[in-house]
Amino acid sequence: ENELEKVVDYFLTLSPEDDKRMSIARKILPSREKWVKLLVDDSHNKLADRQFYYLGWLLNGKIIGHCGINKIQYGKEAYFHLHLWNPNLRKQGLSTNYLRSAIQFYFEKFLLHKIIAEPKTENMAPNKALLKAGFVFIDTYLTKPSDLNYKHQVNRYELTKSAFDQY
Repeated sequence: ENELEKVVDYFLTLSPEDDKRMSIARKILPSREKWVKLLVDDSHNKLADRQFYYLGWLLNGKIIGHCGINKIQYGKEAYFHLHLWNPNLRKQGLSTNYLRSAIQFYFEKFLLHKIIAEPKTENMAPNKALLKAGFVFIDTYLTKPSDLNYKHQVNRYELTKSAFDQY
């Protein structure tokens, strides 16, 4: 529960520049209490019924970021998101290292055949990290990738389990 609170707090304390970089729709975010309750309640469901699942990224015993999946179709596919919380730790290759183990975890635990990611087109860090982790660029289009966002231009990337195993 404490870690889920940290994920919520990360989003609720983003700067206006971060909101713009990730197309966060600040006006529609739930209250901290509602959001934490949603995630905690969901965490009690069996994996096949989960809406969300988050993995914390640890460096020297401290959480420095997270990645998560949503729109989970157990045994089929899920949508993937990644966030390195401390801007000073970005552009050091850390995301790529964390991504590989997280992706393996999600494929195995949720029996996924495909993982999809839709970062904002202009947000170069996740676009680069996904390619380095083996994701394949599919298309660019306008969408609302999560309940946290407003509609914006995204790059769609996909990674299949078979491609990941061969990478």
